[in-house]
Parts: sequence; C-alpha cells; structure tokens
Amino acid sequence: LLKLQKLHPHEYVIKCCREELLTENYFHAVHEAAKSLEDRVKTMSELSLSGTKLFDAVFCTSSSILALNSLRTDTEKNQQNGFREMLNGVYHMYRNVTAHELKIKWMISESDALDALKIISVLHYLLDQCVIVPKSEKN
Repeated sequence: LLKLQKLHPHEYVIKCCREELLTENYFHAVHEAAKSLEDRVKTMSELSLSGTKLFDAVFCTSSSILALNSLRTDTEKNQQNGFREMLNGVYHMYRNVTAHELKIKWMISESDALDALKIISVLHYLLDQCVIVPKSEKN
C-alpha cells in the first residue's frame, strides 16, 4: 500500500481495493480497481449498461452523456474517443481477464499490479474532469 501511495492513486482506487492490497492479493486488487471504473461511470451517467457497452454509450462523441471537454473541435473529439478507448482497454485487459481466468493461471506481481492501479487511477482522475452533457447539446 505504501508503494502505491507514492504513485498518488485516486482515492476511489484505494477505497475499492484497500483490503486486497493490505493482504498482498494483487490479482483481486487489480480486479476490484478495474471494476471501480465501471461502477463510477454507471453512477455518473445513471445508466445500467455494463463494460464496453456502457463506455461506448456514455463517451460516444455524437451523443455523449459525459464529456471530458467541450467536444467542439476534432482534437477534443479525438481526446474523448481516446478516453473511451482507454476505458475499454483497461476493462478488457484487467477486468475481463481477472473475471474469467483462474488466479493460479494469471499471476500478477506487485510491480504489475502497481502499474495497473496507476493506469486505473489516471482514468479516475480524468473522470473527475468529466461533466454531464446537457440533453439540449446532444446531437
């Protein structure tokens, strides 16, 4: 936990996997942290979709529910798309693997877990910047 704290993890990551980190259960720490992204986007968007369907619906540039920026320029739309793709990537790489693979077959070292938790924290910090898109502004 101390090594992770030096990386300035997002408070939501620590909240979701503190117990697993304290017991050095890195596999489940990464799983819980990855699930925290979906949980947070569901709460922020008030949608009940899951996984990539959720991220695609919420961050689609043509009908965004949450926006990382004003979505006015191609650059801003590219940033929004990149954010959506990063969320999907983390979901595929960490959440799906830990949900469908046995822990004994997919070992996660402390170093790998710290890397994953840092990436997930960055995504949570970006979620902190997101705003709800007013319905009148949706295309």
